[in-house]
Parts: sequence; C-alpha cells; structure tokens
Amino acid sequence: MKVDQVYPQFLAENINFYYNPEHRWHFASDQQPDEAWMIKIMDTHAVREGLAQNAPHTAFQWHDAPTSKMNRESIEVRAFVVHEET
Repeated sequence: MKVDQVYPQFLAENINFYYNPEHRWHFASDQQPDEAWMIKIMDTHAVREGLAQNAPHTAFQWHDAPTSKMNRESIEVRAFVVHEET
C-alpha cells in the first residue's frame, strides 16, 4: 500500500506492507562477515515483465541469540541503474 511520508521541507512516498500468510521470510542465522545481501528496492520494468517490483525487508532484535553469535551491523548502500531498452 502506498503511503505518504510527510517531512517539514518535502513530501515523499513509500510502500507499507501488511501481514499476508502467503509471505515467506528468510532469516540468515549463519550469515558470515564476508557475505552480503542485495535487495531489490524498485524495478520500473517489473510489472511489465510479471516480476516483483520490490522486496519487503525488516530487522529485529534476536533476544535469545546464542552467545557465540557476533553482533551484526547493517550498512545500507543505494545505487541507481539506468539503461536504455534493447
């Protein structure tokens, strides 16, 4: 569902997702420091191709994590890819 994000200097738009039993979530419990995830945030051609436009994602506090697990840190990098259609 599209929602407005209202800031003092500008208005932005975002997407909120709501519970659906068809959703499937993945937890990378054994992710290593040299491993990374790439998440598709927006794809303008996806609808035309019958693909997902984006990938909902979240974070949570793992209160009962084994003490042998290192704390994780999230670093977000955004990149825009623009290309001509072939």
